[in-house]
Amino acid sequence: MNTEGLSDAKLARRARILDAAQHLATRHGFRATTMEAIAHEAGLAKATIYAYFKDKEAAFVGVAERLAGDMVDAVTHELAKKGPPTERISAALIAKHSIVHDLVRTSPHATEIFGASNRLTGKLFANTDARIKTHLAKVLADTATRQNADAIARLLFASAQGIANSAPNFEIAISDIHRLVNAVVPSAKG
Repeated sequence: MNTEGLSDAKLARRARILDAAQHLATRHGFRATTMEAIAHEAGLAKATIYAYFKDKEAAFVGVAERLAGDMVDAVTHELAKKGPPTERISAALIAKHSIVHDLVRTSPHATEIFGASNRLTGKLFANTDARIKTHLAKVLADTATRQNADAIARLLFASAQGIANSAPNFEIAISDIHRLVNAVVPSAKG
């Protein structure tokens, strides 16, 4: 949703609604979250919630849009720091996955949330993933040809995704992402 032109008060109200929808979905699941519950959690009238979002699916898409923006911001922030490419790339991938971990993977309803997300926001997150891979490739371009940088960025992104999805805990995921980046990026040099 385009939020341009919304007053500060309306932006704050919209953020309250999204916070409530996010909290309820992670605590109770997407199916159990209702617009009435979102209104109650946000401390707003149900009519106010409907003025911002036509239904809970639209509210969930709003949460996903905010999450996607947060992930891209976290990745670009880490990549912009000074330091070796391996450190910056590791930090960027870990930052992206820590957002998802902290928000969704710790929820007992993670499978349901991911299923609803794939159905409602698959294209949004595919575009977000493409943006992140482009940012990774820009950093890798210093150590590889452009074609190799794109290929290595895709490899790192997909591998980090698999690590985050399968690690028994996030500390192991962090360690494995560092190990992955350190193994792959030096081989791209030269």
